[in-house]
Amino acid sequence: MPKSIAIGFTSGAIGGLANVLFLTIMTFIGIQSFIDPGNIPAFKAFLYKQMVWGGFWGIIMAMIYMPKNWLLRGIIFGLITAAVVFFYILPTKGLGIAGLEKGIHILLLVLGADLTWGIVTSFFVSHFNSK
Repeated sequence: MPKSIAIGFTSGAIGGLANVLFLTIMTFIGIQSFIDPGNIPAFKAFLYKQMVWGGFWGIIMAMIYMPKNWLLRGIIFGLITAAVVFFYILPTKGLGIAGLEKGIHILLLVLGADLTWGIVTSFFVSHFNSK
């Protein structure tokens, strides 16, 4: 069990890094994002938050029995985390369900970022568990 916790947290933190990389790329190509890479203190705080929360979600992914197919598992967990953002986090920040009060681009950014997190995390959970 401690091995699963370590694998899950590490994999989730790597997934959190991939999540921030996805959002940073979206910002640089001109799609509005949640982050401002030019504001270094805020960017570091966002990166830290995404890696820590990614790690916690990664622990859950590593501990719960899911399909052996790492891609399917990543998509399922990415959709679960996106649902939390859509139905809890964004409404509590005044952006409405799925952030639709600010436009469909928020929905697409969250979906893309969370699927990126889920797939990367699942890949590393599978990779580390096979060793």
